Amino acid sequence: MAAVFADRNEPATLPSASIAVLDDNGLTQKSFNSSPNTKFQAASISKPVAALATLRLVAEDIIGLDDDVNEHLKSWRIPETHGYQARITIRQLLSHSSALTVHGLPGYAHDQPIPTLPQILDGAPPANSPAVRLDGIPGLTFRYSGGGYVVLQQLLEDVTAGPYAALVEELVFKPCNMTGATFDQPHGDTAATSHIGATPTVGGWHRYPEQAAAGMWCTPTDLVNLLASIREAADRETALLPSDLATEMLTPVVPGMGLGMFLFPDAAMEHFGHTGGNHGYGCIALAARHGVHATAVMTNGDDAAVFCRDMTDTIMDVTGWPHTRPQRDKNKSVDWSERYGGRYRLPSGDVVTIGQTETHTSEFFAPRHLSVSGQPPLPLEVVNERLCRVIPLRTDVVFDLADDGTAIGLTIRQRGEEVKADRVDDA
Repeated sequence: MAAVFADRNEPATLPSASIAVLDDNGLTQKSFNSSPNTKFQAASISKPVAALATLRLVAEDIIGLDDDVNEHLKSWRIPETHGYQARITIRQLLSHSSALTVHGLPGYAHDQPIPTLPQILDGAPPANSPAVRLDGIPGLTFRYSGGGYVVLQQLLEDVTAGPYAALVEELVFKPCNMTGATFDQPHGDTAATSHIGATPTVGGWHRYPEQAAAGMWCTPTDLVNLLASIREAADRETALLPSDLATEMLTPVVPGMGLGMFLFPDAAMEHFGHTGGNHGYGCIALAARHGVHATAVMTNGDDAAVFCRDMTDTIMDVTGWPHTRPQRDKNKSVDWSERYGGRYRLPSGDVVTIGQTETHTSEFFAPRHLSVSGQPPLPLEVVNERLCRVIPLRTDVVFDLADDGTAIGLTIRQRGEEVKADRVDDA
């Protein structure tokens, strides 16, 4: 793995990172400021685990992929929307095509009360997320919904009359050799503490009762074992899952999305996997559809997207994993804060400030942020040279670039609306 980090900043500049790589030489692990056994929050990579547990119940004819969700829910039901009772299927929950709301979930600080699943689903106190409701026609388009996976968690508990964590331990963790995976809160030095910028989260981390959507703890090796087990089942019949069901996981239901798994078509080879981002954590797990290659990168920093993306590209290069490296960040020689940082004036006269706190020396973890007219700053996830995402909200920031790559304006997009701002002279 040394070649993977040959042109990187020293790992000590990161809060911590842990990486697992599976290739022709077997499994390799590398950890910085942590150990191979350190657990990280897997965030949304909890969703493929929930999907696999669901498919194992489908294989046993306990539920069906095209069953109406409300047929199986007992503790809570998807309510009518303006008198309309939609038929939402389990397949639609798994593929984010259910038209249900609630994109992401913020989790609960250590001193906050933990709501029940029905409270979360109804947005009732002490839940801190909105109610999960239908606001479109199911089955037509992709709409990422963490809320849909909370519905799935409630369904699995209702169907099996037991706790979700115990079900997943039996149906997924044990057969996939995910020996470090758990939904329990870890103790002491077995877990990486979440960080926002350079600051550790008070209490260590947020808790996620929405286990199917975001609540799993594990190591990168656990994630590699998960992906390898699913791929093996899709290639040939295994005890884990019938081949046809495993293949359905890796077949698009809507463009780019199978059953709990993102699908990445590539000029050289197909890939599947998932990304994750909780409060103070970021991760990615990716596998080739054919062959042996797979990798997982886990971190405890809030600005991990660029690092994880760059690491997977480099791992693929170094290990001979066939792929087409995407074109990204053509102007890396120009400092990010110089290209984008400063003030942008909205038509209302309000000012958007784009900043970069120089807390970390690593380019991958320097916390970029946005604030509007004195409001508290919001962390930005850098997607590419033009696009950033406001991490806690469903909001995109698209930069208008001059020929030299410097931002001259931006557009903020959220909930179907957009507003433009011009960079001002005192930026």
